[in-house]
Amino acid sequence: MKARGKKRSNKTNAVPLEEHMYRFQARHQLFAKKAYDHVAKELGIRPPKPKRKLIEQRNNGTFLYNGEVVRFKNPNTYPVKVFAAIFSQQDTELGYAPYRKINQWIEASGVKALEDEEKIIKRIRNAIDNIPRSSNLTKTTPTGEKLFDIVDGKGVILRNPELD
Repeated sequence: MKARGKKRSNKTNAVPLEEHMYRFQARHQLFAKKAYDHVAKELGIRPPKPKRKLIEQRNNGTFLYNGEVVRFKNPNTYPVKVFAAIFSQQDTELGYAPYRKINQWIEASGVKALEDEEKIIKRIRNAIDNIPRSSNLTKTTPTGEKLFDIVDGKGVILRNPELD
């Protein structure tokens, strides 16, 4: 006698564990935010606004300078890669982006590797000098400080103050 009904397939609709955990975490964060917002509204508390910085980066990778999009003449040039490396490699403990980290970031983006440390530093400094020429960035902040400052033999400081 043959079995009646639907045939079961061997395929499952199982979701990989990582995807399941990601979905759970996203739902949990959304629930926590809604609960916080509801309690804050009931108590009359305004959630703090995040402070804006002079230079910010959007999720899609574009940079903002004082709220305006930074326009690069050619986004694939070396100065643009150095700018992105300095922005992303700022070390809060040291207060600057070390040359070593900047160089690693740039080499990971496909730029030819150099062995000599003096040549690496010279290449990074030349790129910093060319950043204002290849974009609409200025050499100084609105308060008159240099946008980039060199820490001799160590790295580069990017002045990125909070805006009021």
